[in-house]
Amino acid sequence: MGVTTETKYAEVTVTNATGAPIGAVSVVHKYSSVYKEHHQWGVLLDGQKSEGKSVAYHVGAFTTGKDWWVVSWFSEDGTTQYVSAPNNFRNIIDELESHILREEDAGCYVDLRLNGDGTIVISSPSGVSETVYESKQL
Repeated sequence: MGVTTETKYAEVTVTNATGAPIGAVSVVHKYSSVYKEHHQWGVLLDGQKSEGKSVAYHVGAFTTGKDWWVVSWFSEDGTTQYVSAPNNFRNIIDELESHILREEDAGCYVDLRLNGDGTIVISSPSGVSETVYESKQL
């Protein structure tokens, strides 16, 4: 019996808890060098959660891949851009946050909650990760 790696899928959602409407939001999910998905949504009112969109990842014995996330969005008037900016000391991937998906996340939601206090909380059945975001005027 060989070692198997299995592809699993979860649904990513974005919850706007910033206190203001969002004009557009984008999430990039990267699983090691295997998968890279880019999803976009339009206006999200404060308190609103987006529809789910599929992301793929691997599970199985000796699976060493990691899931990386970057989220960016614009103010409703388009004058401010926000982007995740974890303090992870990796020059090339400074905007990526690690939240590793596991077997128990398959078929479930991974929610990226954008908070008004400058934090982003990534939650799924397997756990919770937190990062921060920055803004710049356009």
